[in-house]
Amino acid sequence: MIVAKPIFGYNIITMRKNTITIIELIIVLCVIVVAVRVQNYNNIFPIPEDNTHKKQISVIYKYYVEWTLQSDEKKAKYKVISWLNGRLPSLSIPEGIIKAYINKFGFIDVTFKNGKHKIFHYPPLYPQYSPGSPIYK
Repeated sequence: MIVAKPIFGYNIITMRKNTITIIELIIVLCVIVVAVRVQNYNNIFPIPEDNTHKKQISVIYKYYVEWTLQSDEKKAKYKVISWLNGRLPSLSIPEGIIKAYINKFGFIDVTFKNGKHKIFHYPPLYPQYSPGSPIYK
């Protein structure tokens, strides 16, 4: 609410603390308009999903699971790293992979020729992943 107070003989227009100024109202409206436009833009032009290396990662996962079932997860990780770095000549390296290493969190980080990195996440093995499971027959 706007109140005119006489100060030194002049009527000074002051605002109470709980009122919203016109500038604040305009700012709020601008933020709402921008948010709606961004949402509409994202609906019209969605960000494409990055599936560029899905095939290579699926091949890595296949061998990782196979080697985990033969020994344990730690040995399987190191065998995958050896394979992707060319130290297992019996297996060909999937196309586009330059190198692989175990990062500080214990995950396999794969570097591709285009400069992208993919973190290879793997779930802990559950009983359904056992060698007798129909998934791996």
